[in-house]
Amino acid sequence: MQKIKVVLVSNDTEYINLFESYLMDNEYNNKLLVEIFHDFNKMNESVKNSNHNILLSELYPTDEELQNMEKVFDRVVLLTENKQGFEEEIFKYQPFDNIVETLLMYYYDNDGRLLESKNERNTSTIAFASGNGGTGKTLLSLMLGKVLSKHSQKVFYLSLEQMLSASSYLESDKPKSSEIFYFLKDNPYRLLSKFHKLKDTDAATGIDFFPVNINFDEIDSLNTLDIENLVKTITSLNEYDFLIIDMDSRLCEINSEILRLSNEIFWILESNETSFMKTKAIMEMDGLQQEIDNKKIHYIVNKFGENLFADNGEYNFNIESKIKFNPEWLNYNEKEKVLEDSEIGSELLKSLSRISLAMEVSDEK
Repeated sequence: MQKIKVVLVSNDTEYINLFESYLMDNEYNNKLLVEIFHDFNKMNESVKNSNHNILLSELYPTDEELQNMEKVFDRVVLLTENKQGFEEEIFKYQPFDNIVETLLMYYYDNDGRLLESKNERNTSTIAFASGNGGTGKTLLSLMLGKVLSKHSQKVFYLSLEQMLSASSYLESDKPKSSEIFYFLKDNPYRLLSKFHKLKDTDAATGIDFFPVNINFDEIDSLNTLDIENLVKTITSLNEYDFLIIDMDSRLCEINSEILRLSNEIFWILESNETSFMKTKAIMEMDGLQQEIDNKKIHYIVNKFGENLFADNGEYNFNIESKIKFNPEWLNYNEKEKVLEDSEIGSELLKSLSRISLAMEVSDEK
């Protein structure tokens, strides 16, 4: 179920603590997601690249602030102790149940059905996988993400590799943190409420991501329920068009879970037979061929030379694209490769025929 996303801004610490305690355990948890800020400027910085439903603010916004907030929120509501003459106001000192019910009335009809929001997006999950390391999987996933972002699609990149390499490609103004793993293990609802404080946006590509510390143990401690909760947290926001998951190349339960949860899978191969053999072994050992619709798997050969090895047809992989090796890239760092690319991301996009066609029509307009 989509949750109504509310941002509360107040410098009344006691009131905020009471409201937060109330939200942790009540019947509205499945309908409402509330983020709390003490400072208007910090809130503005956190939400500027995202979409929310309601801003509930005790701090009266200036005309300029109000104009900026209307680009992010469906509606701005003032939390008041007395009438301020604002377009929409809610009295502060009333039972929290009453405040929450008033907020929900904006989005639920009399029969309890969720009304449509202008900010609602249906998130498609795309996994990038490979049978061995060093295939260029991360580079290709971000090249696709950049193309999608350039076409006004909101993209979240999630790295679940044991050795996180996102910092080589994406830049953050926020300090790196491992809080995502704490909240995921402690209380997934808290992760949902802290999401916008934990994520950042790479200015060069427009891709959102978690700036996390590299920590082998924390990635290794994740189980299938953690993965399901993490994916559902991001997709339930209804804020992103695409969630791109950069998977580790290990054969394990959490990777199998990612593949099952994904709408599309890019499986990256190298030109040699070893890469094909490992992929076949993974598919057969984990029973994925029976559980996953083969139509959503897109086999891509990266670093392609002149020819594939002999007898490659015996593996029955429908190769959708062959990305040629570019020797000039040996002189580029990883981020430069993503930014300089003008072809590979678009080539990968062709595998997502429905999405690619829609973008072509949009470009023609």
